[in-house]
Amino acid sequence: MCGRYSLGRTDRMDWAALGIADIPALDPRWNIAPGTEVLAIRHAGEGNEAAYLRWGLIPSWAKDPSIGHKLANARAETAHEKPSFRAAFKARRCILPADGFYEWQAVAGQRKKQPWRIEATDGAILALGGLWEFWRDPEGKKVETCTVLTVPVNDRMRHIHERLPLILPRHDWHRWLSPHTTVDKARELLHAPPDDSLTAWRISDRVNAVSNDDESLIDA
Repeated sequence: MCGRYSLGRTDRMDWAALGIADIPALDPRWNIAPGTEVLAIRHAGEGNEAAYLRWGLIPSWAKDPSIGHKLANARAETAHEKPSFRAAFKARRCILPADGFYEWQAVAGQRKKQPWRIEATDGAILALGGLWEFWRDPEGKKVETCTVLTVPVNDRMRHIHERLPLILPRHDWHRWLSPHTTVDKARELLHAPPDDSLTAWRISDRVNAVSNDDESLIDA
């Protein structure tokens, strides 16, 4: 799963590669959690745009928006066929930029899990693959939300958790966002990153509290 990530090193954003001309103001965030507004890159008109979406997808047909609390993640293997995600998988794919994310490792004999920080080995921004959707509340107000796709873990990270967020390599960004990419072609991009592309280390359990949001969270 992917329950927490960060975008603290905002100076590493490659806006040109993401196809973004109108660059938004970004505040560094080190503990991004479901239920909050997150930066997303998506196709719009003739190009891409940066938008803020609420993390936790609310299907367009939902009667109760609280369903979004359960849909912060979607399994990549089945998202294209699940009622909550299939429309978005077909037409509303997005990228959530991150400079790293967190996973919690179950430790034998202990109730408390060990948090880990995971980043790109080369320090680059990670392009997390996501889906976005829109929903209207009873007053007709449009609410835009998103989910992070997850894939089976690669060998290098297997000791930490059984799932990883979908991480799209740069050469797949355009294909993922393009409205011309079919469902079958998009599904070809759903795989774990290479073992040597990620690095991880143990961190303090301060990350467990969403109120803690500073760079020291990633210290070993």
